[in-house]
Amino acid sequence: MADRGGPFEPGSSEALEIHRAQLRRLLEKDMEAWAGAFAEDAVFELPFAPADYPQCLNGRAAIYEYVKDYPNHIDLRDFPEVVEHETLDPAVVVVEAQADGRVVATGKPYRMRYVWIITTGNGEIVRQRDYWNPLVGLEALGGEQGLRDAFDTERG
Repeated sequence: MADRGGPFEPGSSEALEIHRAQLRRLLEKDMEAWAGAFAEDAVFELPFAPADYPQCLNGRAAIYEYVKDYPNHIDLRDFPEVVEHETLDPAVVVVEAQADGRVVATGKPYRMRYVWIITTGNGEIVRQRDYWNPLVGLEALGGEQGLRDAFDTERG
């Protein structure tokens, strides 16, 4: 296993290269390209999402709908900490990351720690598990409605 401290250092696996491109797309606020990196039938899991939020999104279109308005709510500016763990399966990478930015509506700081487990195939993400702390999101975005607005989620 290899741990790397920065998101843009050279690496060899396709999974690492796709992940690093995803970080760039997030910083560029290009959610269409970010969602476009997922396979048409990809699975995006959110195991720690709050109650009444999607725990699983199926397909590229659903993933895009979920994230398309993210830059309107969170001005993501940096990933100051990124640790990448290559696995025995070169199609799988585990990433620990800290995202820093600000909440657009309030100017409040946004600092979230994530763990992503990304599985790739044929140059696309086929599955991603996205672990994040919803309490941090609720605090940064000013409550439940702010979190729902940021991720295009309506009460289920």
